[in-house]
Amino acid sequence: MFSFRSYYKKIGLYIFIFFVFFSFILFFFHKKNNIIMLNKNCNYIFEYINKDNLINVFNYIENNHNIYGFINILKLSKYYVDINELKNAEFWLKYGIRYIEDDNLKAIFSIRLVRILYQENKFIESLSIIKYFVNIDSWKYIFLNIKGDILMSIGDRDNAKKIWLYILNNDNNDFLKHLIKLKINSIY
Repeated sequence: MFSFRSYYKKIGLYIFIFFVFFSFILFFFHKKNNIIMLNKNCNYIFEYINKDNLINVFNYIENNHNIYGFINILKLSKYYVDINELKNAEFWLKYGIRYIEDDNLKAIFSIRLVRILYQENKFIESLSIIKYFVNIDSWKYIFLNIKGDILMSIGDRDNAKKIWLYILNNDNNDFLKHLIKLKINSIY
């Protein structure tokens, strides 16, 4: 005899199994694309960047000039530094700086850019970027420290030592003071 109750139980079970299966498929699809979904406005941070998802990262960055795009630019520049393509890292950091309005975020990008330019021996361009950020109090001593490193690389030991002594006498950051003491001691 046909029972509606057992029929609806079977249909309910099949629907439940379908939803569980569909949920697993969605989970693995998102894992496969290396994307963390943050909210319903489609803002993404790529978990890691490799050559398989570079085009997705490029497209996302070009279409999103917000904090999520900028975080992905930082990850992308790190990827290029890791594979020793400093020109590409430099390009994307400059691209991000062009669209950033917040001075603190611009300073973070600029620190990375100056370090890359320093590795590429583009000292004059590095010093011109540093010149802008030395006037911002919260980033002053960090950029002066980098300026001292660049001056040492050029061979200007006296000015590097003057900058580091200025940092030592005026900054309250104990870690930076210890680092500066090591640098000053290594000059002579």
